[in-house]
Amino acid sequence: MAAWTNPGALTLTQDFEIGVAWSCVWPRFSADVVDAGSLPALLSTKGVGVREAATAAADIGYLGDLVLAGKMPLSRLLGLGREVTFGGVVLLPGSGSEVVEVLGPTPDQLTFPWLGQRLERLVASVSVGVEVLPKKLSVGAGVAILADISGSVVSSTPIAVFSPDHPDSSPAPAASKASFHQVLATDIAPVVGVLWRPVEPLSLGLSFRGGMSLDLHFSVRAGVFFDLGGVPIQADIPFHLQGSYFYLPSELTLSVAGQPWKFLSLKADLAYRFTSTLKDHLPVTHFFVDQEAVGPNGELKALSNLGTFRVTEDPAVKASTRDTLVPRVGAEFRPWPFLAFRAGYAYYMSPLVPDQGYRNMLLDSGYHQVAAGVSADLVGALLRPLTIALHGDAVILNRRYNQVGRVDASGERVAAGVVKTRGYALGGGASVTVRF
Repeated sequence: MAAWTNPGALTLTQDFEIGVAWSCVWPRFSADVVDAGSLPALLSTKGVGVREAATAAADIGYLGDLVLAGKMPLSRLLGLGREVTFGGVVLLPGSGSEVVEVLGPTPDQLTFPWLGQRLERLVASVSVGVEVLPKKLSVGAGVAILADISGSVVSSTPIAVFSPDHPDSSPAPAASKASFHQVLATDIAPVVGVLWRPVEPLSLGLSFRGGMSLDLHFSVRAGVFFDLGGVPIQADIPFHLQGSYFYLPSELTLSVAGQPWKFLSLKADLAYRFTSTLKDHLPVTHFFVDQEAVGPNGELKALSNLGTFRVTEDPAVKASTRDTLVPRVGAEFRPWPFLAFRAGYAYYMSPLVPDQGYRNMLLDSGYHQVAAGVSADLVGALLRPLTIALHGDAVILNRRYNQVGRVDASGERVAAGVVKTRGYALGGGASVTVRF
Protein backbone atom coordinates (compact mmCIF):
# COMPACT_ATOMS: atom_id res chain seq x y z
CA MET A 1 0.00 0.00 0.00
CA ALA A 2 1.09 3.53 -0.63
CA ALA A 3 2.79 5.22 2.30
CA TRP A 4 2.71 2.13 4.51
CA THR A 5 6.18 0.72 4.11
CA ASN A 6 9.13 -0.42 6.19
CA PRO A 7 11.55 2.49 5.71
CA GLY A 8 14.63 0.67 6.96
CA ALA A 9 14.00 -2.53 5.03
CA LEU A 10 14.38 -4.29 8.37
CA THR A 11 13.04 -7.78 9.01
CA LEU A 12 12.93 -7.89 12.80
CA THR A 13 10.38 -10.30 14.23
CA GLN A 14 10.09 -12.82 17.04
CA ASP A 15 7.99 -15.22 14.95
CA PHE A 16 8.48 -17.29 11.85
CA GLU A 17 6.42 -15.76 9.05
CA ILE A 18 5.36 -16.99 5.62
CA GLY A 19 3.24 -14.82 3.38
CA VAL A 20 1.85 -14.56 -0.11
CA ALA A 21 0.44 -11.41 -1.73
CA TRP A 22 -1.20 -10.64 -5.04
CA SER A 23 -1.81 -7.21 -6.55
CA CYS A 24 -2.95 -5.76 -9.85
CA VAL A 25 -3.61 -2.46 -11.57
CA TRP A 26 -5.72 -1.35 -14.55
CA PRO A 27 -4.30 1.85 -16.10
CA ARG A 28 -6.64 4.14 -18.02
CA PHE A 29 -4.27 6.71 -19.45
CA SER A 30 -5.02 8.98 -22.38
CA ALA A 31 -2.79 10.87 -24.79
CA ASP A 32 -4.63 13.52 -26.81
CA VAL A 33 -3.02 15.36 -29.72
CA VAL A 34 -3.46 19.08 -29.04
CA ASP A 35 -1.24 20.30 -31.88
CA ALA A 36 -0.13 17.77 -34.50
CA GLY A 37 2.34 20.27 -35.97
CA SER A 38 4.80 18.44 -38.22
CA LEU A 39 4.29 15.06 -36.53
CA PRO A 40 2.17 13.63 -39.39
CA ALA A 41 5.15 13.83 -41.77
CA LEU A 42 7.32 11.98 -39.26
CA LEU A 43 4.84 9.23 -38.46
CA SER A 44 3.56 8.73 -42.01
CA THR A 45 6.77 6.87 -42.82
CA LYS A 46 5.79 4.37 -40.11
CA GLY A 47 2.36 3.83 -41.64
CA VAL A 48 0.41 5.28 -38.68
CA GLY A 49 -1.45 8.50 -37.96
CA VAL A 50 -0.66 10.88 -35.11
CA ARG A 51 -3.82 10.17 -33.11
CA GLU A 52 -3.46 6.45 -33.70
CA ALA A 53 0.11 6.60 -32.36
CA ALA A 54 -1.00 8.60 -29.30
CA THR A 55 -3.78 6.12 -28.51
CA ALA A 56 -1.36 3.20 -28.81
CA ALA A 57 1.10 4.89 -26.43
CA ALA A 58 -1.58 5.32 -23.76
CA ASP A 59 -2.68 1.67 -23.96
CA ILE A 60 -0.50 0.40 -21.11
CA GLY A 61 -2.57 -2.69 -20.38
CA TYR A 62 -3.32 -4.71 -17.25
CA LEU A 63 -0.47 -5.40 -14.82
CA GLY A 64 -0.30 -7.96 -12.04
CA ASP A 65 2.22 -9.67 -9.79
CA LEU A 66 2.61 -12.28 -7.06
CA VAL A 67 4.88 -11.82 -4.03
CA LEU A 68 6.21 -14.58 -1.76
CA ALA A 69 7.81 -13.51 1.54
CA GLY A 70 9.28 -15.17 4.60
CA LYS A 71 11.03 -14.23 7.84
CA MET A 72 13.16 -16.36 10.15
CA PRO A 73 13.96 -15.17 13.72
CA LEU A 74 17.58 -16.27 14.12
CA SER A 75 17.58 -14.97 17.70
CA ARG A 76 14.86 -17.44 18.62
CA LEU A 77 16.33 -20.24 16.52
CA LEU A 78 19.89 -19.89 17.86
CA GLY A 79 19.04 -18.58 21.32
CA LEU A 80 20.70 -15.20 20.79
CA GLY A 81 20.40 -12.44 23.36
CA ARG A 82 19.05 -9.87 20.91
CA GLU A 83 16.75 -9.85 17.93
CA VAL A 84 18.34 -10.99 14.66
CA THR A 85 16.06 -11.83 11.73
CA PHE A 86 16.68 -13.17 8.24
CA GLY A 87 14.10 -12.40 5.56
CA GLY A 88 13.50 -12.94 1.87
CA VAL A 89 11.06 -11.73 -0.79
CA VAL A 90 10.44 -13.04 -4.32
CA LEU A 91 8.37 -11.03 -6.81
CA LEU A 92 6.88 -12.96 -9.72
CA PRO A 93 5.45 -10.87 -12.59
CA GLY A 94 1.96 -12.08 -13.42
CA SER A 95 -0.55 -11.45 -16.17
CA GLY A 96 0.30 -8.48 -18.32
CA SER A 97 4.03 -9.13 -18.47
CA GLU A 98 5.48 -10.09 -21.81
CA VAL A 99 8.76 -11.31 -23.18
CA VAL A 100 10.90 -8.36 -24.21
CA GLU A 101 10.07 -7.15 -27.70
CA VAL A 102 13.25 -6.94 -29.73
CA LEU A 103 12.14 -3.87 -31.65
CA GLY A 104 10.66 -2.10 -28.66
CA PRO A 105 9.56 1.54 -28.86
CA THR A 106 11.51 3.31 -31.59
CA PRO A 107 12.73 6.93 -31.41
CA ASP A 108 9.79 8.02 -33.62
CA GLN A 109 7.17 6.34 -31.43
CA LEU A 110 5.23 8.13 -28.67
CA THR A 111 6.16 6.40 -25.42
CA PHE A 112 5.54 6.62 -21.66
CA PRO A 113 9.12 5.90 -20.48
CA TRP A 114 8.31 6.08 -16.75
CA LEU A 115 4.66 5.15 -16.22
CA GLY A 116 4.58 2.64 -19.07
CA GLN A 117 7.42 0.39 -18.01
CA ARG A 118 6.62 -3.02 -16.61
CA LEU A 119 8.68 -5.55 -14.71
CA GLU A 120 9.20 -8.60 -16.93
CA ARG A 121 11.66 -10.59 -14.84
CA LEU A 122 11.75 -12.21 -11.43
CA VAL A 123 13.15 -10.10 -8.58
CA ALA A 124 14.43 -11.62 -5.34
CA SER A 125 15.72 -9.85 -2.24
CA VAL A 126 17.25 -11.08 1.02
CA SER A 127 18.03 -9.03 4.11
CA VAL A 128 19.10 -9.28 7.74
CA GLY A 129 17.91 -7.09 10.60
CA VAL A 130 19.88 -6.76 13.85
CA GLU A 131 18.84 -5.10 17.11
CA VAL A 132 21.94 -3.13 18.18
CA LEU A 133 20.48 -1.47 21.27
CA PRO A 134 17.45 -3.26 22.78
CA LYS A 135 14.24 -1.38 21.99
CA LYS A 136 16.27 1.61 20.76
CA LEU A 137 18.40 1.05 17.68
CA SER A 138 18.18 -1.50 14.86
CA VAL A 139 20.00 -1.80 11.55
CA GLY A 140 19.29 -3.79 8.41
CA ALA A 141 21.12 -4.69 5.22
CA GLY A 142 20.36 -6.78 2.17
CA VAL A 143 20.46 -7.08 -1.59
CA ALA A 144 17.87 -7.17 -4.37
CA ILE A 145 18.62 -9.30 -7.43
CA LEU A 146 17.02 -8.85 -10.85
CA ALA A 147 17.12 -12.09 -12.87
CA ASP A 148 18.92 -12.10 -16.22
CA ILE A 149 18.14 -13.52 -19.62
CA SER A 150 20.48 -14.39 -22.46
CA GLY A 151 20.36 -16.55 -25.54
CA SER A 152 20.52 -16.67 -29.29
CA VAL A 153 18.25 -17.38 -32.22
CA VAL A 154 18.92 -17.81 -35.92
CA SER A 155 16.39 -16.70 -38.52
CA SER A 156 16.25 -17.09 -42.29
CA THR A 157 14.21 -14.41 -44.08
CA PRO A 158 13.72 -14.33 -47.89
CA ILE A 159 15.03 -11.08 -49.38
CA ALA A 160 14.81 -9.96 -53.00
CA VAL A 161 15.62 -6.82 -54.95
CA PHE A 162 12.54 -5.38 -56.66
CA SER A 163 12.76 -3.23 -59.78
CA PRO A 164 9.60 -1.16 -60.45
CA ASP A 165 10.62 -0.90 -64.15
CA HIS A 166 10.88 -4.67 -64.59
CA PRO A 167 8.64 -6.28 -61.97
CA ASP A 168 8.38 -9.55 -63.91
CA SER A 169 12.12 -10.05 -64.18
CA SER A 170 12.96 -9.43 -60.54
CA PRO A 171 15.03 -12.28 -59.07
CA ALA A 172 13.44 -14.82 -56.81
CA PRO A 173 13.87 -14.24 -53.08
CA ALA A 174 16.97 -15.78 -51.59
CA ALA A 175 17.49 -16.68 -47.96
CA SER A 176 19.17 -14.06 -45.81
CA LYS A 177 20.52 -15.55 -42.62
CA ALA A 178 20.93 -13.43 -39.52
CA SER A 179 22.18 -14.64 -36.16
CA PHE A 180 21.09 -12.85 -33.00
CA HIS A 181 22.55 -12.70 -29.53
CA GLN A 182 20.91 -10.80 -26.70
CA VAL A 183 22.18 -10.11 -23.22
CA LEU A 184 20.23 -8.63 -20.30
CA ALA A 185 22.68 -8.54 -17.44
CA THR A 186 21.79 -9.53 -13.89
CA ASP A 187 21.58 -6.50 -11.65
CA ILE A 188 22.15 -6.41 -7.90
CA ALA A 189 21.15 -3.46 -5.71
CA PRO A 190 22.13 -2.92 -2.06
CA VAL A 191 19.53 -2.12 0.59
CA VAL A 192 20.56 -0.66 3.96
CA GLY A 193 18.63 1.02 6.75
CA VAL A 194 18.58 2.11 10.37
CA LEU A 195 15.62 2.43 12.74
CA TRP A 196 15.88 4.52 15.94
CA ARG A 197 13.31 4.74 18.73
CA PRO A 198 14.38 7.71 20.90
CA VAL A 199 11.22 7.53 23.04
CA GLU A 200 8.10 5.43 22.93
CA PRO A 201 6.09 5.50 20.72
CA LEU A 202 8.21 7.66 18.35
CA SER A 203 10.49 6.02 15.76
CA LEU A 204 12.76 7.43 13.06
CA GLY A 205 14.02 5.55 10.01
CA LEU A 206 16.61 6.18 7.32
CA SER A 207 17.10 3.80 4.40
CA PHE A 208 18.85 3.59 1.05
CA ARG A 209 18.05 1.31 -1.86
CA GLY A 210 20.33 1.08 -4.88
CA GLY A 211 19.06 1.39 -8.42
CA MET A 212 18.33 -1.46 -10.82
CA SER A 213 17.75 -1.68 -14.54
CA LEU A 214 17.07 -4.27 -17.21
CA ASP A 215 19.09 -3.14 -20.22
CA LEU A 216 19.10 -4.83 -23.59
CA HIS A 217 22.06 -5.21 -25.91
CA PHE A 218 20.98 -7.10 -29.00
CA SER A 219 23.85 -7.84 -31.39
CA VAL A 220 23.04 -8.97 -34.94
CA ARG A 221 25.37 -10.16 -37.67
CA ALA A 222 23.33 -10.23 -40.86
CA GLY A 223 24.59 -12.13 -43.89
CA VAL A 224 22.77 -10.80 -46.96
CA PHE A 225 22.85 -12.60 -50.31
CA PHE A 226 21.01 -11.41 -53.44
CA ASP A 227 21.45 -10.74 -57.14
CA LEU A 228 21.44 -7.16 -58.42
CA GLY A 229 21.04 -7.13 -62.20
CA GLY A 230 23.25 -10.17 -62.68
CA VAL A 231 25.79 -9.00 -60.11
CA PRO A 232 25.84 -11.25 -57.02
CA ILE A 233 25.86 -9.27 -53.79
CA GLN A 234 27.07 -10.73 -50.54
CA ALA A 235 27.51 -8.73 -47.35
CA ASP A 236 28.19 -9.53 -43.73
CA ILE A 237 26.96 -6.54 -41.71
CA PRO A 238 27.09 -6.42 -37.88
CA PHE A 239 24.72 -4.03 -36.14
CA HIS A 240 23.27 -3.47 -32.66
CA LEU A 241 19.97 -2.71 -30.95
CA GLN A 242 20.15 -1.19 -27.49
CA GLY A 243 17.42 -0.23 -25.07
CA SER A 244 16.19 -0.47 -21.50
CA TYR A 245 13.04 -2.29 -20.43
CA PHE A 246 12.93 -1.75 -16.70
CA TYR A 247 14.46 0.94 -14.49
CA LEU A 248 14.27 1.44 -10.75
CA PRO A 249 16.21 4.47 -9.46
CA SER A 250 18.23 4.64 -6.26
CA GLU A 251 16.22 6.03 -3.38
CA LEU A 252 17.05 7.62 -0.02
CA THR A 253 14.14 7.75 2.44
CA LEU A 254 13.69 9.51 5.78
CA SER A 255 10.68 8.40 7.84
CA VAL A 256 8.99 9.21 11.12
CA ALA A 257 6.21 7.26 12.85
CA GLY A 258 4.33 7.70 16.08
CA GLN A 259 1.23 6.72 18.03
CA PRO A 260 -0.59 9.79 19.36
CA TRP A 261 -3.47 7.61 20.55
CA LYS A 262 -3.55 3.95 21.53
CA PHE A 263 -5.89 3.19 18.63
CA LEU A 264 -4.12 5.37 16.04
CA SER A 265 -0.67 5.22 14.42
CA LEU A 266 0.66 7.87 12.02
CA LYS A 267 3.56 7.85 9.64
CA ALA A 268 5.23 10.20 7.18
CA ASP A 269 8.27 9.84 5.00
CA LEU A 270 10.10 11.76 2.30
CA ALA A 271 11.95 9.87 -0.40
CA TYR A 272 14.65 11.40 -2.59
CA ARG A 273 14.77 9.50 -5.87
CA PHE A 274 17.81 9.73 -8.09
CA THR A 275 15.66 9.73 -11.22
CA SER A 276 17.93 12.04 -13.21
CA THR A 277 19.64 8.84 -14.40
CA LEU A 278 16.47 7.90 -16.32
CA LYS A 279 18.00 9.56 -19.38
CA ASP A 280 20.52 6.69 -19.50
CA HIS A 281 17.81 3.99 -19.26
CA LEU A 282 15.10 5.13 -21.66
CA PRO A 283 12.90 2.32 -23.03
CA VAL A 284 13.65 3.36 -26.61
CA THR A 285 15.48 1.08 -29.03
CA HIS A 286 18.63 2.61 -30.49
CA PHE A 287 19.84 1.10 -33.79
CA PHE A 288 23.42 1.53 -34.95
CA VAL A 289 25.90 -0.29 -37.17
CA ASP A 290 29.04 -1.74 -35.62
CA GLN A 291 31.98 0.62 -36.10
CA GLU A 292 34.07 -2.15 -37.62
CA ALA A 293 31.64 -2.27 -40.56
CA VAL A 294 31.72 1.47 -41.34
CA GLY A 295 34.41 3.41 -43.18
CA PRO A 296 35.69 6.90 -42.35
CA ASN A 297 32.95 8.54 -44.48
CA GLY A 298 30.10 6.41 -43.12
CA GLU A 299 30.12 3.91 -46.00
CA LEU A 300 29.62 0.16 -45.51
CA LYS A 301 32.97 -1.58 -45.94
CA ALA A 302 31.34 -4.84 -47.03
CA LEU A 303 29.91 -3.15 -50.15
CA SER A 304 32.72 -0.68 -50.87
CA ASN A 305 33.76 -2.55 -54.04
CA LEU A 306 30.29 -1.92 -55.51
CA GLY A 307 29.97 1.75 -54.61
CA THR A 308 29.02 3.87 -51.64
CA PHE A 309 26.27 2.34 -49.51
CA ARG A 310 25.22 3.85 -46.20
CA VAL A 311 22.83 2.78 -43.46
CA THR A 312 20.60 5.41 -41.88
CA GLU A 313 20.96 5.36 -38.11
CA ASP A 314 18.56 7.06 -35.72
CA PRO A 315 20.48 9.29 -33.30
CA ALA A 316 20.22 8.31 -29.65
CA VAL A 317 17.23 9.88 -27.91
CA LYS A 318 18.12 12.83 -25.70
CA ALA A 319 15.99 13.71 -22.68
CA SER A 320 16.14 16.22 -19.85
CA THR A 321 15.58 14.44 -16.54
CA ARG A 322 15.73 15.40 -12.87
CA ASP A 323 15.83 13.90 -9.39
CA THR A 324 12.48 13.87 -7.62
CA LEU A 325 10.99 14.05 -4.13
CA VAL A 326 8.18 11.73 -3.08
CA PRO A 327 6.22 12.72 0.07
CA ARG A 328 4.09 9.98 1.64
CA VAL A 329 1.78 9.91 4.65
CA GLY A 330 -0.16 7.05 6.21
CA ALA A 331 -2.45 6.23 9.09
CA GLU A 332 -3.58 3.04 10.82
CA PHE A 333 -6.68 2.88 13.02
CA ARG A 334 -6.94 -0.27 15.18
CA PRO A 335 -10.22 -0.21 17.18
CA TRP A 336 -9.62 -3.79 18.32
CA PRO A 337 -6.33 -5.70 18.62
CA PHE A 338 -7.30 -8.06 15.79
CA LEU A 339 -8.62 -5.48 13.27
CA ALA A 340 -6.87 -2.56 11.56
CA PHE A 341 -7.91 -0.01 8.94
CA ARG A 342 -5.21 1.75 6.91
CA ALA A 343 -5.04 4.67 4.51
CA GLY A 344 -2.21 6.40 2.69
CA TYR A 345 -1.39 9.15 0.23
CA ALA A 346 1.69 9.84 -1.89
CA TYR A 347 2.66 12.26 -4.65
CA TYR A 348 5.17 11.32 -7.34
CA MET A 349 6.85 14.00 -9.41
CA SER A 350 7.64 13.31 -13.03
CA PRO A 351 11.35 12.65 -13.64
CA LEU A 352 11.02 14.23 -17.10
CA VAL A 353 11.52 18.00 -17.13
CA PRO A 354 8.28 19.58 -18.47
CA ASP A 355 10.03 21.39 -21.32
CA GLN A 356 11.77 18.77 -23.50
CA GLY A 357 12.27 21.25 -26.36
CA TYR A 358 10.59 18.98 -28.94
CA ARG A 359 13.66 16.73 -28.87
CA ASN A 360 11.95 13.39 -28.20
CA MET A 361 8.63 11.53 -28.30
CA LEU A 362 8.47 10.88 -24.55
CA LEU A 363 5.24 11.34 -22.58
CA ASP A 364 4.87 11.59 -18.83
CA SER A 365 3.06 13.25 -15.92
CA GLY A 366 3.26 13.53 -12.15
CA TYR A 367 0.59 11.66 -10.24
CA HIS A 368 -1.24 11.30 -6.93
CA GLN A 369 -1.74 7.91 -5.28
CA VAL A 370 -4.39 7.17 -2.66
CA ALA A 371 -4.75 3.80 -0.95
CA ALA A 372 -6.96 2.23 1.70
CA GLY A 373 -7.13 -1.22 3.20
CA VAL A 374 -8.09 -3.47 6.08
CA SER A 375 -6.33 -6.34 7.84
CA ALA A 376 -7.63 -8.93 10.29
CA ASP A 377 -5.68 -11.22 12.63
CA LEU A 378 -7.36 -14.62 12.82
CA VAL A 379 -6.60 -18.12 14.05
CA GLY A 380 -6.09 -20.31 11.00
CA ALA A 381 -7.11 -23.89 10.39
CA LEU A 382 -3.75 -25.05 11.77
CA LEU A 383 -4.33 -23.03 14.95
CA ARG A 384 -1.62 -20.60 13.88
CA PRO A 385 -1.92 -16.81 13.91
CA LEU A 386 -3.14 -15.77 10.50
CA THR A 387 -3.37 -12.26 9.03
CA ILE A 388 -5.53 -11.51 6.01
CA ALA A 389 -5.27 -8.08 4.39
CA LEU A 390 -7.10 -6.42 1.51
CA HIS A 391 -6.35 -3.09 -0.12
CA GLY A 392 -7.33 -0.89 -3.03
CA ASP A 393 -5.61 2.12 -4.52
CA ALA A 394 -6.11 4.77 -7.16
CA VAL A 395 -3.61 6.75 -9.21
CA ILE A 396 -4.61 10.10 -10.71
CA LEU A 397 -2.36 11.70 -13.32
CA ASN A 398 -1.84 15.42 -13.53
CA ARG A 399 -2.79 16.99 -16.84
CA ARG A 400 0.37 17.75 -18.78
CA TYR A 401 1.12 19.21 -22.21
CA ASN A 402 4.13 17.34 -23.64
CA GLN A 403 6.25 19.07 -26.28
CA VAL A 404 7.20 16.11 -28.45
CA GLY A 405 9.22 15.90 -31.64
CA ARG A 406 12.47 14.70 -33.15
CA VAL A 407 15.85 16.19 -33.99
CA ASP A 408 18.47 14.90 -36.40
CA ALA A 409 22.08 14.03 -35.66
CA SER A 410 23.08 17.68 -35.92
CA GLY A 411 20.42 18.77 -33.43
CA GLU A 412 18.13 20.36 -36.03
CA ARG A 413 14.41 19.94 -35.36
CA VAL A 414 12.67 17.69 -37.91
CA ALA A 415 9.25 17.34 -36.24
CA ALA A 416 7.29 18.99 -33.42
CA GLY A 417 3.87 18.76 -31.81
CA VAL A 418 2.01 18.88 -28.49
CA VAL A 419 0.32 15.90 -26.80
CA LYS A 420 -1.79 16.21 -23.63
CA THR A 421 -1.53 13.34 -21.12
CA ARG A 422 -3.97 12.59 -18.34
CA GLY A 423 -5.84 9.63 -16.85
CA TYR A 424 -6.04 7.35 -13.87
CA ALA A 425 -5.38 3.79 -12.74
CA LEU A 426 -7.26 1.54 -10.33
CA GLY A 427 -5.77 -1.39 -8.50
CA GLY A 428 -5.96 -3.61 -5.48
CA GLY A 429 -4.69 -6.76 -3.90
CA ALA A 430 -4.78 -9.25 -1.06
CA SER A 431 -2.25 -10.96 1.19
CA VAL A 432 -2.19 -13.85 3.65
CA THR A 433 0.51 -14.20 6.33
CA VAL A 434 0.97 -17.13 8.72
CA ARG A 435 3.03 -16.81 11.91
CA PHE A 436 4.30 -19.65 14.04
